[in-house]
Amino acid sequence: MSERRSTASSGGDGSDTPSQPNTERPDNNQPTVCWCGCGGPTKSRFVPGHDAKFHSLAKKVARGLATMPERFVSEDAKADFLKHLDAERARVAVKGAARSDPTSKPGDEIVTTPACDKPATRTGLQPALLQDFPAGETLCIGIDFAWWGGGTSRRSQTDSLVFAQVSGEQAGPLHLKRVALSATYNPNAADTEPNCDPDASLVLRAVQDVIANHARADRVVLAVDAPLRALDRPHLPARSRKADKKASQGQNPSKALDYRQCDRVAREGQGHDRGNNCWRHVWNVQPGAPLCPRVRALVKGLRDRLGFQLYTDPATEVGNRLLFECFPGEALWSLGTRGTFDPYRAGEAKEYKQERLSDPRLWDLPAREAWRPWPTVLCWVYQGLYGFTDRDVLGVTEEGFAGWMADLMKALLVDDLVMDKSRRNARRGKQLDDVVESVNCFLTAVSFVRNRAHVWIGDDPADGHIIGPGRAPTPAKST
Repeated sequence: MSERRSTASSGGDGSDTPSQPNTERPDNNQPTVCWCGCGGPTKSRFVPGHDAKFHSLAKKVARGLATMPERFVSEDAKADFLKHLDAERARVAVKGAARSDPTSKPGDEIVTTPACDKPATRTGLQPALLQDFPAGETLCIGIDFAWWGGGTSRRSQTDSLVFAQVSGEQAGPLHLKRVALSATYNPNAADTEPNCDPDASLVLRAVQDVIANHARADRVVLAVDAPLRALDRPHLPARSRKADKKASQGQNPSKALDYRQCDRVAREGQGHDRGNNCWRHVWNVQPGAPLCPRVRALVKGLRDRLGFQLYTDPATEVGNRLLFECFPGEALWSLGTRGTFDPYRAGEAKEYKQERLSDPRLWDLPAREAWRPWPTVLCWVYQGLYGFTDRDVLGVTEEGFAGWMADLMKALLVDDLVMDKSRRNARRGKQLDDVVESVNCFLTAVSFVRNRAHVWIGDDPADGHIIGPGRAPTPAKST
């Protein structure tokens, strides 16, 4: 780190040794490069507004939600970054200590009561099934479902399916299927209407084809990353894209959305994470009610056209075709707090989700250089799935899981939405995110089939459920 030296005070004599510029405020007559690395010229340390982005990244690194930048524009920029990083780490440490200190007072910190201090039946965290899942061949399918049919970009207008057959500990080959929705794009869709495939007919046809090609399977289990069930709330307006965007940012203006009972017990249950690795930040529990119109169409089509039964509670009788909801963020949180992601931290487990504009290593690069060599990108993919490798989470052989990861690599290396034309470079973004989270949903379905899943559920099962990988903890015994 470079030593800071102040300039001579007004009226003082000069010095033979040239003084270094003040790092807190560069000479206004000599433009410098913005410290955030964007390359923009500035007469201060940052282009207006970029200091907040730079310091926010430092806080995320401190909480384990992002990785440390590989380079900085100067030693002074690095020192400024580390200053904010160290301050945030100290704040997190104090907050974590307050959570674990039984003598702390309610006014000292905002503390979430750890759900593990209560019986599971009171928190809503339970084994996903009370009885063992029936033996036989089961087709497991995970869907990363575009609630609104994607955005305005054709590249975003896709659903992704990942599937394989499971029989006991034995695992069949894994497959990836993209469902293009762009042919149904409606540029005039209202804020409460899907952009593409409003009746979910395209993805329903894809599910039907997958099942037809696996006719030997005794059962089908389908996991979808969307709220599939909610009690009617007449006081709420129709769900809108604008409200969902606000909710993803932790906002709920005008109370347009509401947390279902399962959402509420899940939020309370995040108290399992006492802040040691900040895994709670990988799972943003969003209000699930009211349901998105395309989600309602999907559930109706799966039940009426394809004969699926919607999961209700742990006493559900498993039929030939079962549908349930899960969320990749919940899976990361659950496995992260169990330690199966070690030695990776929360930010490293979610690095596959980084966009170019949020990755400091790419800020000073032109758009074409946002591409990275594919081994680097696939490393981030496997980091995001590493927590599933524990045999107690999935209940399949290590060879079976390794085969799935090899199948995934083969699928990604020929995927036009992830790879460039040379097949030497890949990039992150929604297209890669969709695949990884489809695999996450698929693996949660496998955990369910192998009797290793848990469920968050409220007093009324009609207000939804959230299923995740890994067994529920044993209920605490009262003394």
